[in-house]
Amino acid sequence: MAHAGTVFVHPEGFEDYVKRAELAMPPEELQGELDYWRSRKILQKMLDKGLITSDEFHKIDVLNRRSFSPKLAQLMA
Repeated sequence: MAHAGTVFVHPEGFEDYVKRAELAMPPEELQGELDYWRSRKILQKMLDKGLITSDEFHKIDVLNRRSFSPKLAQLMA
């Protein structure tokens, strides 16, 4: 069950979308996308368990976007 502070839930079929994007994206960009989404999933679990606040979630997510440069995340936000 999602925490009251849940910020984002992956849309159904997101993984399939990423797999299809693999054909249109250089491997290093795809790796950045996957790394970003993995980090976001961990952050969401931390938020759901009350280990971080919603504000901390957003701050860390901004830093992760800078680190991983995910193009799909910008479209999904």
